[in-house]
Amino acid sequence: MARLQVRSRWPTIEDAGEAGCSCLTLSYAAGSGGSIDGSATQVVTSDTPGTTVTAVPADGYHFVSWSDDETAAARTDTHVKAGLEVTATFAPSQDLMPVWRFYNFRTSTHFHTADPAEMARVQATLSSIYRLEGVAYNVNTANSSPLYRFYNVVTGAHFYTADTTERDRLINTMGATYRYDGPAYNVCLTNVAGSTTVWRFFNMRTGTHFYTADPAEKANVLNNLGAIYHLDGPAFYLAP
Repeated sequence: MARLQVRSRWPTIEDAGEAGCSCLTLSYAAGSGGSIDGSATQVVTSDTPGTTVTAVPADGYHFVSWSDDETAAARTDTHVKAGLEVTATFAPSQDLMPVWRFYNFRTSTHFHTADPAEMARVQATLSSIYRLEGVAYNVNTANSSPLYRFYNVVTGAHFYTADTTERDRLINTMGATYRYDGPAYNVCLTNVAGSTTVWRFFNMRTGTHFYTADPAEKANVLNNLGAIYHLDGPAFYLAP
């Protein structure tokens, strides 16, 4: 009686030659910041599925995509018609902090805060003055330059600057008008690659300032409210 042979492994190139079939190689690699869980090199046929391979990020990183634009970290390639060589891409994880924007009904200005407790307190106790508009933008906590906050006791509006020279001038020469609240949160002083610009406008009617990181909102103010708002330029940047 002939013995029945059972193959307990995936086919190899040698097996392919014996069987007279065409085998395909699936190769999986990991870029910096991660590793591959599963068989990194697999030999299959068009009728044989590969085994599951997962891109695993290292601490402080997250999976972005495979080099063939597949966005699922775990993949099982089936019905392949050609060999495959793909690399998993990883990127440093960001610790993002939301910055909330309130609208002041009395002054027609905006107030920004990154402090969840302050945001909740303003909502709970000052809702007749401030309306929460939502998150203005998110700040990567890796930003390292303080944004300084002042309260104008004359206009009742807030003023923000990351410029230490401007901060010192207000403290030393306009202390009767501007009360120094201290650092609000950290931003970036330079326009590094991938950063977001926060623009500052000056309201020529009220002497207050308006800040936005939204290009559409900036364009709307320039196009429709140019008689009221003067664009001062970039106030600061948000590094990615």
